[in-house]
Amino acid sequence: MFQKLSIALFLSAFTLGVAESAKAVSLNPGEFTPFMFGDAGTPTSSFDFNVGKGGGKLKVTDVGFAGDIFQVSNFGTVIGNTSSVSPNDNVFTANPGEAFNNPLFSSGSFSLDAGNQSITITPTASPFGSGTGFLKVPEPLTILGSIAAIGMGAFLKREYSRKSNLVK
Repeated sequence: MFQKLSIALFLSAFTLGVAESAKAVSLNPGEFTPFMFGDAGTPTSSFDFNVGKGGGKLKVTDVGFAGDIFQVSNFGTVIGNTSSVSPNDNVFTANPGEAFNNPLFSSGSFSLDAGNQSITITPTASPFGSGTGFLKVPEPLTILGSIAAIGMGAFLKREYSRKSNLVK
């Protein structure tokens, strides 16, 4: 019982700390960013960002005690829901990467086209009345872009080497 109370107090302190900074959320592509939510049906503030050429994947996960489920919208159009899970106050993590990979926590991955995005997350199940979740926006440089950059670098190195040999 004391352990559950300690965890609940930790989560409340964490939630209040994040709530203070929720007004000016800075999204770092490729990193999980916290968001606060309340009762089921109450949407979060929108998260506005741009996805680079080729599009990308948005990841959303619950943390804290397992059981919260989310509906994800882009410019007001529902793009999907996180996985269905059962509430469980015996399962806890504050680590979004761990939660995203744990089937006991609700999570989802959503494809986004290139361009401007305006994501809103609405809890459809919030058995504890409020909590914290995380989202991860795609990095602007896609894997395909990385491969192209490496290929261009190899080509330029070969051209430089060829020209160096001609000068000798």
